[in-house]
Amino acid sequence: MQTPPICPIERNELPSMLSTLCCYENLFGPYHLQTLQAMAEVGVALWQHGEFAYAQPLLERAARDLGRCVGHGHESRVGSVAPSSC
Repeated sequence: MQTPPICPIERNELPSMLSTLCCYENLFGPYHLQTLQAMAEVGVALWQHGEFAYAQPLLERAARDLGRCVGHGHESRVGSVAPSSC
């Protein structure tokens, strides 16, 4: 018997994740590694919860800017390019 995939992030956590992302952008700047990793995590969480219209721009931006910052093969960038679905 196959078990359904588990979303590690609960839907009610999304607003606080978005708030944290905004704080990181203000504190570290939009191109800081920590900001970009948070952006990718928020994008993946939104994607997993079916919020594709909100997730796509975040994931595209995270993938683009992480590629510039850490390289195209970095695990954070790869995760933002190919998010797993719930």
